[in-house]
Amino acid sequence: YNTLDTTVVISADHSLFDLAAVLEPEEKNGADSKRVSEVAVNSSVHKTENVVVAKSDTVSPESVAVQLLGQDNSAQKETERIYLEAQKAEFSGKWQLAIELYQKVFNHQGTSKLRREDALFSIGILKAAHERDASGARQVFLTYLALYPNGSFAGETWLRLAELEFKNDPEKAVQYYIKFFEMFPHHPRASELQNRVGVIYLQMKRYDEAVKMFKLALTSTGTGDLKQSRGIAENLHRALLLIGDQKNADTIWNLYLVGTR
Repeated sequence: YNTLDTTVVISADHSLFDLAAVLEPEEKNGADSKRVSEVAVNSSVHKTENVVVAKSDTVSPESVAVQLLGQDNSAQKETERIYLEAQKAEFSGKWQLAIELYQKVFNHQGTSKLRREDALFSIGILKAAHERDASGARQVFLTYLALYPNGSFAGETWLRLAELEFKNDPEKAVQYYIKFFEMFPHHPRASELQNRVGVIYLQMKRYDEAVKMFKLALTSTGTGDLKQSRGIAENLHRALLLIGDQKNADTIWNLYLVGTR
């Protein structure tokens, strides 16, 4: 079967979940590529192995929506068919076709909210990766945030916007990074990105704000990454000197930088 790449959200109070997935077989010896197999993945956050069980009556968010909201099942099936085609086009490098198909999924009346979010975010990712002009991707990401300010991909969307603006409009990039920090204060990349924002502040000669951001980055780093901690400490030491705070600059030097030069 073709590889399935998807996203799941596991809440703190539920260690078990069912993942409904439609797998498309690889084309081999003229096999019918339209055949699909539905599987349910029963997974636990306490285990290291996934157990895959074949099912013909897998319950998906879309099928639940059909029962609760009375949606047309044929419309939902059509949405899933187009979505699978979009994924196939994306994985095979046909990004323009993938964008077109994801747009159809987004526009389709039978599309669930989560699938519509997924489709719109995927369009933004593809535009950012392949189009030279970043305005198209920027518009898609801003549209996503306008429609789904607390959506499943909102945090990642703020980060993608910041990355798009990093070279062209650093001040706007800072605003987007800060939005990302608000949503994901403990993100694995928080320290790296906070350091980046501090450097932008230094370039803008906003030294007090740079000091605050470097201190935040240093706190986020912890004790695991000495190289990263030293890099942030060097930036903080420089910023403290620029605002004339020799005492705290010496403290940072003694704590993090003695013997590194």
